[in-house]
Amino acid sequence: MKLSQPISNQSGQNITFKANKELKESLSYLSNDLPLAVYTQAFDHATSDAIPIHWHDEIQLTWLISGKLEYTINDETLTLTPNTLLFLNKHQLHSSKSTTHDAFTLCINFENTAFSDFIKNYFLNPILNNNTFSYALIPMQPQQIEKLKSFTTLADNPLQYLSVLNFISQTIEQVIPIIKSQHQPINQKEVSIFYTMIDYIHTHYAEPLTVTEIAKYALTNKNRCTALFNKYANTSPIKYVNSHRLHQAKDLLLHSEQSVSEISLNVGFNQLSHFIELFRKQYGLSPLKYRVIGQNVLVFNPNK
Repeated sequence: MKLSQPISNQSGQNITFKANKELKESLSYLSNDLPLAVYTQAFDHATSDAIPIHWHDEIQLTWLISGKLEYTINDETLTLTPNTLLFLNKHQLHSSKSTTHDAFTLCINFENTAFSDFIKNYFLNPILNNNTFSYALIPMQPQQIEKLKSFTTLADNPLQYLSVLNFISQTIEQVIPIIKSQHQPINQKEVSIFYTMIDYIHTHYAEPLTVTEIAKYALTNKNRCTALFNKYANTSPIKYVNSHRLHQAKDLLLHSEQSVSEISLNVGFNQLSHFIELFRKQYGLSPLKYRVIGQNVLVFNPNK
């Protein structure tokens, strides 16, 4: 199914968000010789564009060019601003969504192998291997913002790639003093259990689901299941299930000819009135109004 995700573009080519069942995202790099990705993402609020929970092996820099974007990292939620740069360490669970306006972002993903052994050993590896560090918000100076703007139209040019790497190096210098402060280590056992429960929900969302069933699949109990969802998804297990069902429903509304009642049943809601109520609460529109507005958006943005 084609999800309502932001239009992503790298060097003039549209790219699609892809994550496997373990929630790991795979990226296309600018070059086979350079583990670096630089791409923009255009979030359309009318279709409630969102990037679901995922993680990746690369460090990621994210800059909000315009609009408003809600960003969740592990158990924290923040709103990005154009005056800061988000520096995200590898292997962090994160997601993003438009809130009240369209949003436009620039993302720079890179592996430590893009740099010399000296920079890797003395600067990058201490960041990557620091289990207490998940992210930092770095204040941007006007000249840095201008440089980021230039990356939004990055051409297939090795000299421009070098400019990006130089910018990353300067950012690393800024983030090092911040690292000493902040976050508690991520509990890998907890994260593994959370992944297992998410995978079960994504596979069985169309079926009746209970917290007991979700917890049992991950060999844990109801209380721990609820605690982990509150910690890593900022919601309860059943609210997450319903949110995922609604996410699937809105894409069926945009990309299928199924009726609202058929969609309600196909995503796991047995009562049409309950489906409509939850859909309106999550997206601010009835399913029928969402279909009309969303399909009009698709006429102007055929790549969605």
